[in-house]
Amino acid sequence: MKKRWVLVAVALAGCDQIPGTSTYKIAQAQQEAAKGLIDPSSAQFRSVRMGKDGDVCGEINAKNRMGAYVGYSRFVATATDTQPSGWLSQIDPQFDPSDEASANELCSSMRSNSYSSAASTASACERAQEQGMNRLMQKLFDQSHGRACN
Repeated sequence: MKKRWVLVAVALAGCDQIPGTSTYKIAQAQQEAAKGLIDPSSAQFRSVRMGKDGDVCGEINAKNRMGAYVGYSRFVATATDTQPSGWLSQIDPQFDPSDEASANELCSSMRSNSYSSAASTASACERAQEQGMNRLMQKLFDQSHGRACN
């Protein structure tokens, strides 16, 4: 009886190495999601599951440049034929609307201030444009995550 349990345990431990299994797909998706991190080897995952249409959804955490873990973020990985790895992954950009509001306010005030240099005004307004792009990236991520994971 003990031999049978050992064989079952060994068989289950290697499921992430068997192509076509959901465990294998999840491992591949996690590996792809980690590639987008500053320190891919520090990636931690939780709540990972197969979503709709074979997508993989979950949360990822990793170390930043200072070596500290930054907290979990949602991710979604979609199987695709267009990527060498077979996966396209996205990590939640965690856009904060107040950052965009502050950037827009600074740009506006710099434009109306006659003492502001052209370079500093341009820099402030570029930051506002970046925040607008970040808002768009958040919207696209939320749509992808909602379609794949809810």
